[in-house]
Amino acid sequence: MTAETAPARGPSAWLALCRPRLLPSAACDVLCGAALAGGLGLAGTPALLRVLATSLLLYAGGMVWNDVADAKRDAKRFPDRPIPSGRVPRLLAALFGTALLAAAWLLAPAAPHGPLVLGMVAGVLLYDLVGSRVLVLGAPLLGLLRGANVALGYLILGDPSLLLPWLAVAAYALYVALVVLHGHEEDAEAPLAEKSSLLLLTTAFLPFVPAPFLPWGWLAAVAAAPQLLLTLDALRRTFDGRASVEARTGLMLRGLSRFTAALALGTGQWLLAGLCLALAWIVPPLLRRARWT
Repeated sequence: MTAETAPARGPSAWLALCRPRLLPSAACDVLCGAALAGGLGLAGTPALLRVLATSLLLYAGGMVWNDVADAKRDAKRFPDRPIPSGRVPRLLAALFGTALLAAAWLLAPAAPHGPLVLGMVAGVLLYDLVGSRVLVLGAPLLGLLRGANVALGYLILGDPSLLLPWLAVAAYALYVALVVLHGHEEDAEAPLAEKSSLLLLTTAFLPFVPAPFLPWGWLAAVAAAPQLLLTLDALRRTFDGRASVEARTGLMLRGLSRFTAALALGTGQWLLAGLCLALAWIVPPLLRRARWT
């Protein structure tokens, strides 16, 4: 490895631990939840910004702890990651991840967010230390965590007794769980094309489930259509032998923010929906150009 291609040291190595490229989807979760609550207005903006920061800290802390827990496995599969490459000591990374999670809990507004965030911190650590290796635990747990991330935004001003927001959260949580199941196929010695295709197709249709119940449901369906078309194209290339399991998992991961953006658009909360759409379609390609992401 030459000096020109070697991974950068210093602050960029610590940023790489947080996986900045994936953070927009976490922000989309919260914005979607706020949209499902009917929007927040100027009065709710400070609370929304606080919850957004909480969510990003939670997600970043979870990413750091994921690298800490997987350091030995990454040494074989991803030796250029900050910990296996020696750019960040494992102990310091663990302290960094703990500090991020603690900051998320301290920053979270009072009830109901405080207890929810504390539960999410516990869930993040359980997933990173155990769930990522035990599929039957990890898939539903990560789905619950991402659903709870949407709930962070909704509970700022939303009515917990309403059914529709929780239907949307449940559909999204199921999407995430299926993505985890599909990602597990990457580690299989002989991934099953049929199973992979079924999971891929199911996730593409999940955003359409809550759409009929949203005020602007037809817009949610229109916003979800590009992901479906991309999925159908991936299925076509799968049967032609030109799409790997990793590529299909990447498509599903990009669909996370596209799912929540579609939901936000269906609520008719145009500002929040516009922010979600930007985070889903514009920001990720820009971040992919940065080496530290």
